[in-house]
Amino acid sequence: MQDISSVFNEFSNYLKDNLYEIEIVQIQSNVPPDLTYRNIVRDLSNCDKRIGDKDYAGAITSARTVVEGVCKENLTILGEKVTDENLSLPKLFNLLSKHLNLDSSNTKFEKSLKEITSGLSKVIQGLSEVRNQSSDSHSKTVNPQFHHAV
Repeated sequence: MQDISSVFNEFSNYLKDNLYEIEIVQIQSNVPPDLTYRNIVRDLSNCDKRIGDKDYAGAITSARTVVEGVCKENLTILGEKVTDENLSLPKLFNLLSKHLNLDSSNTKFEKSLKEITSGLSKVIQGLSEVRNQSSDSHSKTVNPQFHHAV
C-alpha cells in the first residue's frame, strides 16, 4: 500500500513552504475491505480470543462488528450504497433481508421459512440490544459476563 504522504508530497511541500501546518494521520477501519472466509474466520477468532481473555464487552463488540461487516458487504455486492454510518444493526439487517427477499412478513413464505427469517431477525435485535447494554462501545448498563458474550 502506498503511503498517502508520497502521493501528496508535492502538495504537502507547497503547504509547508507557505507556512501551513499540516499533519497526515492514519485512520484504521474495523470493517474488512472484502467479505472473505479468511476475514470472517479471523474476526470470529478475535471474538473467541476476547472471550478467552474474559474481555466479554470486547467480544460482544467484535461479534456485532462481524455481523455488521457481513451485512454491509452483502448490500454492497447487491448494489446498495450504505451511506448512513449510524444505521442500527437491525435496520441494516432489515435492509439486507428486503434485498434478499427474506422479509419475514412476506405472505408467500411457508410457516417454517417465516419462523427462520423471524428468528434470525430476533437474533440480530438481541445482539444489538446486548451490545448497547454491555459492550465496550457504549457506557455499560450491564456488566457483561460469559453468558452475554457467547
